Amino acid sequence: MSGHSKWSTIKRKKGVNDSKRGALFSKLIKEIYASAKSGGVTIDTNQRLKTAVFNAKNNNVPKDNIDRALEKIANNSQENLYEVLYEISGPLSGTFFIAECFTDNINRTVGEVRAAVARINGAMLKNGSLNYLFSKSGVIKVKKEDVFDIDTFILKVIDFGCENVDSFDEEIEIITAFENFYEVQKKIENLNIKIVYAKIEYIAKDKVSIRKDDELLIEKFIDKLEDLEDVQNLYHNIE
Repeated sequence: MSGHSKWSTIKRKKGVNDSKRGALFSKLIKEIYASAKSGGVTIDTNQRLKTAVFNAKNNNVPKDNIDRALEKIANNSQENLYEVLYEISGPLSGTFFIAECFTDNINRTVGEVRAAVARINGAMLKNGSLNYLFSKSGVIKVKKEDVFDIDTFILKVIDFGCENVDSFDEEIEIITAFENFYEVQKKIENLNIKIVYAKIEYIAKDKVSIRKDDELLIEKFIDKLEDLEDVQNLYHNIE
């Protein structure tokens, strides 16, 4: 019986993992569609689309899925997606979130987001309410092991116009202004250094700490929002 129970648990976990992986693949394919809509269907002239395809490959999206998405784009038959942002006050004082959504039905999406937020004592805010707290920035990461001379590399990316560079145990993280993101990305690629992460994010200028006792509540709040099909990315100001 214990063996059977253990196997059931493994199967349940695998089901959850498969579901999470499928949801991630769907979000990455949506980013490909949205990128094509905003900047055209040619990868060579649309750096956002090139980055979306790179991120899909980097997250192990099957090649067939990517090829089908690119074929739809080439035939102008991709999904008609709208990009919308929702600004949210979290369940704890001083906690704030930005939900970036891709949707083909804005009324459905706002209803689902509002219901999820209200379920855990959050609140929807007016657009623009969090402009003072978050900046739209580019985030690029490279592995240290791929950089021949770290000090020289950091000086180069500063010259490229990045806003901040942080060196961690295994990675170097470069923050750029939104307007310079794709230009800096190209210049790093021209150094023949492999980029392992490249994305536009909303970064909190000031972060808040929460008590250990409140972590479960925040995790539940985040899970409720991230589990929504139309929520592409979720950003917050929590340390």
